[in-house]
Order: sequence, then structure tokens, then C-alpha cells
Amino acid sequence: MVEIIGEHRLSEFRDRDEEDAFPPDELSRIRGAIESVPEEVFLESKSGDEVTEFDRRIGQELSNYSLEGAEECALWEEEGFKHTVDLYQPEKRIAIEVEKSERKYVWKDLVKFGRGAHTEVDGGKSVEYGCLVVPDYYSGSPVFSGTRKMLRFVEPMLGVREIVILGFRKPRSE
Repeated sequence: MVEIIGEHRLSEFRDRDEEDAFPPDELSRIRGAIESVPEEVFLESKSGDEVTEFDRRIGQELSNYSLEGAEECALWEEEGFKHTVDLYQPEKRIAIEVEKSERKYVWKDLVKFGRGAHTEVDGGKSVEYGCLVVPDYYSGSPVFSGTRKMLRFVEPMLGVREIVILGFRKPRSE
């Protein structure tokens, strides 16, 4: 199974009410979905295949979320290009990005959440809550450890109620 190694929250840098907190029942379900992904997804996949399989397995466990490729995951369109998130729960306006690679992509995921918070759909923001799932290391470089600093840096630009970053440890064949 995949192990969650830590958590950072946008609310660490804000004075907000409890009503802005990430819905605890949903966060618990997301954590459970990540932890339920079997090690084989990483250990027995061809290089690159684990990326889509990891998302798919999480999506299977979160049956009320749309998986990337579904129309609901395209949160806005600009110049003919649809900007999507990996998983999306439209009723609760929760967007999930699963980043399996380099730290340099984390800021793009955070910007997606911020942009979603400034995009109106059905009288409300497309994204009220964001959950970013990142590995502890990628190709020997730390990813999760630097996300708190990045989250603090972009905090003033984000209009979401809450973002939770979950760090996970990829199973490795030893």
C-alpha cells in the first residue's frame, strides 16, 4: 500500500474560520483512497504507466469524483484549450491534483486551484477546496518537503477556502 508521510495546509498561513476547513469526511476518504493503492501499481508497471494507474486507482475509490478526461474535470477553457484537474467533485467543489514527478510542477497545480477559485460556475467558484498529492522524493530530489514554502509563497494569490497537500512515499523495489 502507499504510505502518506505528511500534510501541509493553506490555513497554516491564514486566520480563517473553521467553516473554511477542508471537509474532514472528504479528506479522510481521499487519504484512504491513496493508501489503498497497492504497491504493485508502482513496482510492476512499465515506466510511466504507474502515473495513470495511480490516478485511476484513486478515482475508483472516490466514486463520486470525476476522473480526468470527464467533462467535469475541465474547469475552464481558454483559447480552445481546456484546463483540467485529475479528479473533481462538483457538488463540494473539490479539485484534486496528483503530482507524481518533479517539484517544479507543484506551483502549476497550486495555480490551477487558484484559477479555479476565480472561475464562476453555476453561481459559485469552480474550486473551493484543493488537494495536492505529491511524492516525498522524485529521482532522488525532495518534493514534499518544499511544498510548504511554496504554499506560503502563493497564499496571497489563492482565493480558495483551503488547500491540503498530502505527501506520499512511493513503494520501491529493494
